[in-house]
Amino acid sequence: MPQTEVTPEILALAEKIKAKKDLQLEKIKANLDKYPHAFSDTLTFDEAAGKYKVKISCQLCCDDSRWVFTSDLFQIDTCTKCSDQRKAEKKAAKKELLKAAMAQLKK
Repeated sequence: MPQTEVTPEILALAEKIKAKKDLQLEKIKANLDKYPHAFSDTLTFDEAAGKYKVKISCQLCCDDSRWVFTSDLFQIDTCTKCSDQRKAEKKAAKKELLKAAMAQLKK
């Protein structure tokens, strides 16, 4: 296969693409300031998902951390363990409420 020459036009195009990606990255980093639980220095691009991800610290009770996509930062503020525990507590509370309602109906 013959090797092609890198022309100044191709170099200029590569520079434009790099500048655009750098600008996009800076916008994302600036947006991370709204989320104190996100570590902006851990911002990376996930090739498999095609999204940026960042490491967060748990805001509930422990100092654990986890990776989340930047698009999910507004709704995720806990580690996986605390998130699962919170879901289990909500489920148990709903069951108790349902039991209480059923008991009221039986009276």
